[in-house]
Amino acid sequence: MHPAVLTCLIALGLLMLVITIKTLLFKRQIPVIDKTITAYPKVNDAVKHLREIIGFKTVSNADSAKTNWQEFLNLHKWLQETYPATHSRLEKIIISDYTLIYHWKGSDPTRKPVLYTAHQDVVPVGDIEKWIHNPYSGDISEDGFLWGRGSLDIKIQMIAILETIEFQLLQGYSPQRGIYLCFGHDEEVGGKLGAAKAAEYFRNQGVSFSFLIDEGGAVTNNMISGLKKPFAAIGVGEKGYLDVELSCTQKGGHSSMPPAETALGLIARAIAKLEKTQFPLKLTKVPREMFKNLGPFMPLHYRIILANLWFFKPLFLLLMAGNGAPNAMIRTTTAPTMASGSQAPNVLAARAAATINLRLLTGTSSNQAIARIRRVIRDKRIELKTLLVNEPSEISPMDTVQYRILSETILQVFPDSVVSPYLMLGGTDAIKYQDICENIFRFCPMHVHSSELDRIHSYNERISLKNIENAVIFFSQLFVNIDNKL
Repeated sequence: MHPAVLTCLIALGLLMLVITIKTLLFKRQIPVIDKTITAYPKVNDAVKHLREIIGFKTVSNADSAKTNWQEFLNLHKWLQETYPATHSRLEKIIISDYTLIYHWKGSDPTRKPVLYTAHQDVVPVGDIEKWIHNPYSGDISEDGFLWGRGSLDIKIQMIAILETIEFQLLQGYSPQRGIYLCFGHDEEVGGKLGAAKAAEYFRNQGVSFSFLIDEGGAVTNNMISGLKKPFAAIGVGEKGYLDVELSCTQKGGHSSMPPAETALGLIARAIAKLEKTQFPLKLTKVPREMFKNLGPFMPLHYRIILANLWFFKPLFLLLMAGNGAPNAMIRTTTAPTMASGSQAPNVLAARAAATINLRLLTGTSSNQAIARIRRVIRDKRIELKTLLVNEPSEISPMDTVQYRILSETILQVFPDSVVSPYLMLGGTDAIKYQDICENIFRFCPMHVHSSELDRIHSYNERISLKNIENAVIFFSQLFVNIDNKL
């Protein structure tokens, strides 16, 4: 045998041996935890209160003049009547007229407090005729679902937190660590007057937090291809948000005498270039950690790849590309969402424009993204204007006692799940607090099929009665675990 051939065979054999060993060692030890569930509020009360809070049409609008603020004030009055102990025992602070902060002082002022957050506002219901049940009814169907706008996003979180606090107050509990609650009023339109102003208030008061939980990932089935176990996704960070307007001004006129290039045609060409030349694939820290945690519970061919990313990383990225949520976790995404031209079919547009929505991957700034758009388009006739920008969030540490407590609490309530960090693809109020809290986690204590998540911000939003129970148990358990273990 030729020496070169022999050398290649030996090298191939060694490669296969290394890949096999790494695959065999690619395991994850599920922690042994105390599965004892502490006392928790009556679930029937939580169901009743969620039905009632859904009736408040707290729809936020980017134009505040179009928001029905009386609905928020009616909600606040209802909260005071529904949770009397919370309102008589905790300090209440109102931010920007409608955001609510509650403070329960701890017995040990040397310990940093914790912050539980949710938001009061919801998105519009759209065409009400497309709803099976009235979106503000809180109807309960025979198959065990409670229907209505905000049932999943995210009035259930608000109710579960308040049920927990009210219950603990009535039990005579005295926390060691201070507790804050914050319920913003404009999260769905950016949170600039709600969470942003609340964070400013905390900074001015010199308050920083040891732990913060907001809405975010959930326990899902079929979210990750090949994963047989439910995936409990803890959002440890979120992608950035960037809206860019592309515009072009050309000579208008009658469409019967069109020039070789039109304003709308140039905009269309620019969009086509952006769609064809996507941002590069990049395996950042959080997705890498996520697949490290999930990989041992996936089929053999996935395990081989994930256990040996040092060799299979290019193949892995190609498999992820174009695959919905997994693709969005490994690249900055580009989505044309709006376009405008002339106002008549027989008139050339003197000005055409399109809006591009980008979700910025960790490590990619808005300036870098805009510079890349310019390079891809390569047309000085196209003007770029930044409409809205939120840079990618900081990434919360995944090796802290705070993360461990949250993970263990999830496993107490959802014992069959696999807990792992996750990069949020959408935005939350949590990002507003990142300079006053390092340990920020985004998690909703619900076990849902991935298809149920499509109802959020869409028609026929609903939550199962089982998940209302899950939420109440989870926040009661988290409350006690944090106070005893942190």
